[in-house]
Amino acid sequence: MLTTVAQTSSLFTAPLIAAAAVAAIAIPVIIHLLWRVRRQRQVWAAMRFLQVAIKKQKNKLRLEHLLLLLTRCLILLLLGLGLAGPVGTGLSKLFGQRSGQRLVHLILDDTLTSGAQLRVGANHLRLDDLKKQAIALLDQVGEKDHVSIWRSAQSAMPLLPPSQLNKPQALQLIDSIKPRHTASDMRTVLATIQSQLDDAAYLGYEQTIVILSDFSHGSLGKQTQQSFDRLARDATVCLIPPAPSIPNMQITKVQPRRSQMLRPLDGALAVMLDVTLARQGKIDQAATCRIGLYLDGKEVSTREHQWAAGQSQATVQMDLSWNDSVTAYPFILPIEARLASEAQHNRLHADDRQFTQVQIREQLRILLVDDAVSSSTDAKGFTASQWLSFALSPAQNSLNVQQVTAAQLSADMLVNVDVCMVLRPDQISKPQMASIDQWTRKGGMLWLFAPADEQMAGLPVWALNLSQQLDLPVKLDVKQLEGDWGLNLASRPPAALSLLGADWQALLRPVRVSQMLGLFAPLDSDSPTQAWLSLNDPAQTPVMVSQPLDDGYVLASALALSPDWSNLQTRPLFVPLLHEAIASLTSQSASRQLLAFKPGTIPQLGERFTQSSQLIGPKRMTLKRDSSGKMVSTLPIDEPGVYRAQQDGSKNLLLINVNADDASLAMSDEHAVKQLLFDHNGADASHAKLHWLDRDNPTWPTVDSTANSQLGWNLLWIALALMILETMLARWFSHASTQQRSWAGWLWRGVLKLLHLDHGPPQRFGKGGSR
Repeated sequence: MLTTVAQTSSLFTAPLIAAAAVAAIAIPVIIHLLWRVRRQRQVWAAMRFLQVAIKKQKNKLRLEHLLLLLTRCLILLLLGLGLAGPVGTGLSKLFGQRSGQRLVHLILDDTLTSGAQLRVGANHLRLDDLKKQAIALLDQVGEKDHVSIWRSAQSAMPLLPPSQLNKPQALQLIDSIKPRHTASDMRTVLATIQSQLDDAAYLGYEQTIVILSDFSHGSLGKQTQQSFDRLARDATVCLIPPAPSIPNMQITKVQPRRSQMLRPLDGALAVMLDVTLARQGKIDQAATCRIGLYLDGKEVSTREHQWAAGQSQATVQMDLSWNDSVTAYPFILPIEARLASEAQHNRLHADDRQFTQVQIREQLRILLVDDAVSSSTDAKGFTASQWLSFALSPAQNSLNVQQVTAAQLSADMLVNVDVCMVLRPDQISKPQMASIDQWTRKGGMLWLFAPADEQMAGLPVWALNLSQQLDLPVKLDVKQLEGDWGLNLASRPPAALSLLGADWQALLRPVRVSQMLGLFAPLDSDSPTQAWLSLNDPAQTPVMVSQPLDDGYVLASALALSPDWSNLQTRPLFVPLLHEAIASLTSQSASRQLLAFKPGTIPQLGERFTQSSQLIGPKRMTLKRDSSGKMVSTLPIDEPGVYRAQQDGSKNLLLINVNADDASLAMSDEHAVKQLLFDHNGADASHAKLHWLDRDNPTWPTVDSTANSQLGWNLLWIALALMILETMLARWFSHASTQQRSWAGWLWRGVLKLLHLDHGPPQRFGKGGSR
């Protein structure tokens, strides 16, 4: 069979190396021909005897030389072809050989996007079309063929392992597939199949991979550096063309303004939430949607949102009132947000729900670390701790304030504390600071003030110990700065004090600063450190900064609570500053400890779940203790909703929320799918074996359906064996010595006798005679 250059090059992964191997055959041939070049011979007496001996052995020597030449040519050819990577498919095409059996890997997309409705008013999902196409392809599979069925949503496990086709079983499995809420695991499925191409049980099979998906961004999952070009090279890959885009609305996030709130003394608790929305498709049209907030399945608040033409994202602010009585605190209040809209603008409903939670506390416990009770007072007759106690007194019923001295502070005392205000950091020892550091990192709020009687020049020792122990970029500097400054009125309130934004400048204006410690902090855009208050000097010197520390927060103030330093404690800013800072930062620390996960995860749960053997929610999930001692579910949790622990479910719960990115219906085109999965390195040769099937009438491709295998290693092993054989033959044919000839010599002479090429007994050199 004649083949074109393009067809021949497709037999190898590196056709240039194959061409070089063919050219290399000429090297031993040229050497052989040069060795045979006739030279003028001088006849002398003893030469006649040698010519007679050579004439007798002429045919034998010619055969030896020919065998060595063929062996060396074959070694060079096999080495080159082995390194060129010959592919079984190409060789099958060259010789017209085809395998009689086929292994089909059928991949069905059952991710979030497969649950989108194809038509308005019809309960017909995208997955229904994909299952219909899978059944049509299985009807064309032979009875002796083998089939495996995969689902592309997490977790990547074969629904049906490779086995001989059992059509009723396969059809039943396909019919049982439903859309799932988990993220796409398409790449793991393809990687697993790619790793199984060399499975010895299926080396002689024609391997075909069929991907039935809508190829939306959500169904493809996150981009990685992994490429599956070997699948397109060593197997036949069939794909359904990407589906057309359809419109969708979704709730991407529900975020309470405060994740932790205190129980109101009277009346209802008002919870403020921000509901973030997004939409795709038909965004050039105006639309309307309705958002409802639910507690325990009961709607308690609702609001409509009008989408303007061209608008694709929006944030809706909503309020929720809660006034149920609870006997035990703290109590976690789960809140559900639901989206409802016109069907023509929202074809996917799995992403119309999001869950959040608010922890409701009866009290916050605040620890004031100051001098002994007999500590000095300022000009107005108050100690620093008294200024703080007065400022916190309006919320005394919900704030439990306790004062201790630095000598009394211990790790046990910090166990149930929410906020620790250190007014005399110069009296804190290194062991005490280590305990404060551990407590803060676990979610505590630490507020450091400058000591009022600090008179030391140079860097204070306590400030050095403080910065080293807490390992913070915020540093208290060398000495007190004196002057008469106001606060920077052009600054904006930090996010934690956003509720003071309307009155921010009016609150800052009366504050004057007469002395302070130097405070240095990285305040660039990439730093989590924030300046809450700063001077109105040219350098905008920070006066108070916040810094996250693992799950907790540190607030550092360069001011002491004394009229000799500033009038902050006597101005209207002081009280709301304290209350908003405590409420906001403790809420942010609490939000980091609340449990929320994506579908398909096996969450690790803390100590408070150790008394429960089950999670109760949309599904009952069994818990077990893992090797690290934490409680985990025995199976991935894939159904969105609220899951409560079997014991103390009001305090111990977790949320499972759909990831908005996994529900993206933005579509890819054929070129993008090729590049994303099979052409990551830009090699166009791999595209030759991708086949796009007809959506309405899918049929198996009639080309490239031969068995695929890599033959390179086999050829290299054969070349190695020939190299060993060539070495033995070259040694034998050299006739350097015949005294040590082994059984191989007798075998060789037997072959020559059979060919009638052995004309006499072997002659010997040395003592046994000479030629």
